[in-house]
Amino acid sequence: MTTRVLGTAIFLIAVAFLCVGSSYRIGAGDPVGPSLFPMLVSIPALALSGALIVNPRIEHPWQGRKSALRLLIGIGCLFAYAFLLEPIGFLLATFLMFAGMACLFGANQKQASAAAVVASPGLFILFDLVLGLPLPAFGEWIG
Repeated sequence: MTTRVLGTAIFLIAVAFLCVGSSYRIGAGDPVGPSLFPMLVSIPALALSGALIVNPRIEHPWQGRKSALRLLIGIGCLFAYAFLLEPIGFLLATFLMFAGMACLFGANQKQASAAAVVASPGLFILFDLVLGLPLPAFGEWIG
């Protein structure tokens, strides 16, 4: 039952992602448009979650409250990241998100900080300079 519940949840999220993402339009510029990424994510998610619903191979037991709490904290970190990205900028928001998620997955503070110090500027360089996607490095609050 657990596998089917998870498959149904992923399927519904993928349908919503597909509906919202396919409505993105841009006037000129990129011939592919912004709707390509949601399509590339949602179509395989629909197929794979459908397979989990129709043919669950292994039933996994529900985990305890500690795992559910860690999952909720992780989701909270991602929401905080999305809301803090513009005000504090990509570098600081990514640093905080990476450090928080690393701690959540069992890293100590030193390891989490090291991963965040490498990931934040690395991802900024990748997105902003290599891929040409402009990002707010420091945000509105920092200047």
